[in-house]
Amino acid sequence: MLAFTDAQLAQIRMTATQIPRRLRDAYLQRVVQLLNGRDFGDADVWRAARAAAGEIMHVLGHGVLLCPRCPSPAWPTGRAGARPDHPISG
Repeated sequence: MLAFTDAQLAQIRMTATQIPRRLRDAYLQRVVQLLNGRDFGDADVWRAARAAAGEIMHVLGHGVLLCPRCPSPAWPTGRAGARPDHPISG
């Protein structure tokens, strides 16, 4: 379990506003992945939040979403191969 300061949570929340709501869970999971298992400060949280947001928005721009829980990509709803039951689709 990770413990964040109020300032760190504010940074994560502020960065999350740039992410579509349906992708925020994947964003938060990626932030945790980037910080898990190490000591971190405010700058580390800022870098992890920005990196996670950049990754999510990059793959969104390419039309495929990478789920941290799945071995294969989840295509957004409306495309061939879309998985509407997937937590980050649609």
